Amino acid sequence: MKTIEVCPSTLRPGFSTYSPQAVKELFDGVGVSPFIDIDFESERKTRGWVYWVKER
Repeated sequence: MKTIEVCPSTLRPGFSTYSPQAVKELFDGVGVSPFIDIDFESERKTRGWVYWVKER
């Protein structure tokens, strides 16, 4: 897993997760993890995601 050294929201250095200011403003004071625990490859296979581009 990648190590965070700045707040993902405010980009202030010295935080390993969201800064207290970001938690208060974005999440109403509720602590939220900056990581999404999803295996994207298995999700793509099970849900059948389709990527396409429509040409004009």
